[in-house]
Amino acid sequence: SSGINAEYGDEWHHSGSLANKQNVFNDFISAGEELIKLGYTSPKKLAIEGGSNGGLLVAACANQRPDLFGAVICEVGVLDMYRFHKFTIGHAWCTEFGNPDTEEHF
Repeated sequence: SSGINAEYGDEWHHSGSLANKQNVFNDFISAGEELIKLGYTSPKKLAIEGGSNGGLLVAACANQRPDLFGAVICEVGVLDMYRFHKFTIGHAWCTEFGNPDTEEHF
């Protein structure tokens, strides 16, 4: 393992990939809700930004909870979940998102 996996472990990483990807979005949304609950910000002032996989994160969260975020900056997000693996380095993301060409991951 490297990077964040080295700190939290593979089990933690797998709990947010493939069929478990929704957990990542739920956690991010919960973090935004907590910031608002604690009085650090309000939905109108809460801005989120992400690129690549983080772009998917902010786009999915903005679509699932548009009431929670005042601004969203999505940079080069992995947003075409049916064809991402056919472009640029997308094939390397199949371990994270699955391969939509297989019935199991579609």
